[in-house]
Order: sequence, then structure tokens, then C-alpha cells
Amino acid sequence: MVHKFLMNVPEEKALLLRDGSRVLNIEELRNELKYMSEEVFKEYVNESKNKFYDWIKDCVGDEKLAEKIKDVKNKKRMLDIINSRIIYLRLKEEEEKKKSEEEIIKNEEERIRELEENLRKLEEELEAEKRELEKEEESISDWSSEREGANKPKDEFKDVKEERIREEKEREEKGEKIKEGKEEEGREEEKR
Repeated sequence: MVHKFLMNVPEEKALLLRDGSRVLNIEELRNELKYMSEEVFKEYVNESKNKFYDWIKDCVGDEKLAEKIKDVKNKKRMLDIINSRIIYLRLKEEEEKKKSEEEIIKNEEERIRELEENLRKLEEELEAEKRELEKEEESISDWSSEREGANKPKDEFKDVKEERIREEKEREEKGEKIKEGKEEEGREEEKR
């Protein structure tokens, strides 16, 4: 951001010089002073007036610079003072720009931290919802298994019943074989 004392003044407040040039800011004034003759300089700055002081104070608004050149009657000295002020204002401008950039970076870093925190919270919420859905799926699966299982006992009972019938038949067959075996033994003994 350009420092306000380095900015152009409105056209109607421009400093009109003898050669017809218009000075809109203190950098332009510095450049004009560099090439201005001592004779022309004295037309603007002498014992009775200081047009540069008036213009800087009233139009540019830089009272510090105006006060520094108020009583200066030497062109080189005035040029040095104006040049020093421009350098100072440029440094202030850079400092403000740097502060502004640092503030922007700080704000962006804070915004990133907030976004990361929000993302972390959303991930936690998503994980919690996922666990809740898994519980619901498990519950539905258990319920479904129970419903299927309600029919199974009949089938299992049927299987158990069939198993018992088969075991009884096997016992009966064994029993008949045993009975037959005893009857045969008895017949053999009778034969003896």
C-alpha cells in the first residue's frame, strides 16, 4: 500500500512550476529539484516565501516534512531532506506491507487450523456414525438370524426325532441279532 504522503494529490492541488510542469507528489518534486537551477529555485524559496513548504503542508499534508524544510533556503539541503523523507516513507510502506502480509499469513494459518479442527470433528462424527450403522446392521443381522432361527428348531427337532428313530431301529436290529444269537446258542446247547 502506497503511503498517503507519497500518493498523488488531486489535479487541482498540483504544484505548477514556471516551465509549465505539474508536480503531483513529493517524488516528482524531488525529481524537479534535482534538475532545477539555483535561480529558478530562488523564485520558489527565498526570504519572503517557501512555495514548497506551503504545497507540502497544505496539499500533500505531510506536516513533518513541511516543518523540516520550512526555513531551508538551500536547494541541495532541501533536496536531501525531501529524499530522506521519501526513503523513510518507502521503508514505512514496506514495513506496513510486511505487517499486512504477516497478518494475512497469520489469519490464513488460523483459518487452516480451524478447518483442520472442523475436519477432525467431522471425521470423528463420521466414525461415530459408522460405528452406529455397524451396530444397527449387527442388530438387524441378529434379528434376521433369530427370525430364521425361529423356524430352525422345528427342523432341528425333526432331525433329532429322525436320529432317535434311527437309533431305535439300530437297537432293535441289534436286539434281534442278540436275540437271534441267543436263540442259536440255545439250540446248539440243546443239540449237545
